[in-house]
Amino acid sequence: MAVDTPAKIAILGAGPVGLEAALYARYLGYDVDLYESGTVAQGLRRAGHIRALEPWRAATTSLGRASLENQDSRWKAPAHDAALSNDELADAYFDKLAQCDLLADCLQQATVVAVGREGLHRGDFLQDERRIDVPFRLIVADADGERRVEHADVVFDCTGNDLRAPLGNGGMTALGNGELSADEYGLPDILGNRRADFAGKHTLVAGDGLAAAEAVVNLAKLAAEHPQTRITWVTRSMPDEAIGGPVTLTSDDPLPRRAELAKQANALAAQSGGILDFWPSTHVESVDKAEDGPITIEFSGLHAGHATFDRIIAAVPPRPDVSLWSEMQMLVCPALEAPLPMADFLRRQTAAPSPDAASRRVALAQALLNPEPDFYVLGSKSWGRRGDEFTFAEAHEQIVALFTIIGDRESLDLYASRFPTS
Repeated sequence: MAVDTPAKIAILGAGPVGLEAALYARYLGYDVDLYESGTVAQGLRRAGHIRALEPWRAATTSLGRASLENQDSRWKAPAHDAALSNDELADAYFDKLAQCDLLADCLQQATVVAVGREGLHRGDFLQDERRIDVPFRLIVADADGERRVEHADVVFDCTGNDLRAPLGNGGMTALGNGELSADEYGLPDILGNRRADFAGKHTLVAGDGLAAAEAVVNLAKLAAEHPQTRITWVTRSMPDEAIGGPVTLTSDDPLPRRAELAKQANALAAQSGGILDFWPSTHVESVDKAEDGPITIEFSGLHAGHATFDRIIAAVPPRPDVSLWSEMQMLVCPALEAPLPMADFLRRQTAAPSPDAASRRVALAQALLNPEPDFYVLGSKSWGRRGDEFTFAEAHEQIVALFTIIGDRESLDLYASRFPTS
């Protein structure tokens, strides 16, 4: 829906997507409240040691770089093709972006615990334009837990995916006494400050995405230096014979690091029986942890039985928390837990990609629309359970496409038109 300036836009989440969206809105003259419950780019820093899949130029925007150059003449951007770690990217760009003049006064350390319409319930004015005229009501909790009410004309949910997915069979909690800690999810710094925890140990890696691939490849590098290191890699499905391994390969992948990572992991799986045992079509039934001792796992499926390990890496993608939408008129894909229009867009693009950038932008803009007017989901959360595949480039495309709607101008593109060369 077209929204005139200086309307109030509430943006939830000061990660890479929320920061870029807030900057874009501020340049266009909108009033912005940017809420962050933790620290800037917190999700990025959870795997801060990992090298970003995209180089500096693709991970940042011309608008953001120009803002930092204008803010501080001493600021120097890395080389366009620099491959930075997530921590380096946050230090060099996102933290500084949050402190620039246009955003510093917008950013609030606070948690938005609920979003609704003033005086309305979800079922009121069902798909009725009268909802547009009713402001959003946000319940906001500050760092001390004190709650207050804020209002906005437009809301962007850029909070990302932060719910840990259970490790057990069927996507449910595993039996036993083995509640996994946050430390056992995600990507530990295997070749850095966590080296001693994994060297010479037997580690179970569960998952078939890029996070699992990164863990397996790094553990294999560690095993080359510490021959007693062992890896068991478990995936719930059988690998595609055409791929030759569990990690999906994208034809003509524009991200060389992603393609190389998948290739290396699949090659390790194909050599199962050496330092690595690859167990496809296998499910975790129960996890039993001995105090300060080994971890016993019961498996079902192709490799049913019990095995003991020293470490677990649950490299399963996090899930979206859609509870924030409980009073929004949202259609949610039953498979992806993403907004249904975006899930349909992803399916169509997989089956028959848009022939050119202009038609893709139009289709993407339509996919960002929800039955709830002026409420938008951006970033990895918009892709639901496929959120681990989301890239910086996808984020920038979403922001441009969204503001063609809000700004009511199909050709509006601040990244291309205002700062084309920086």
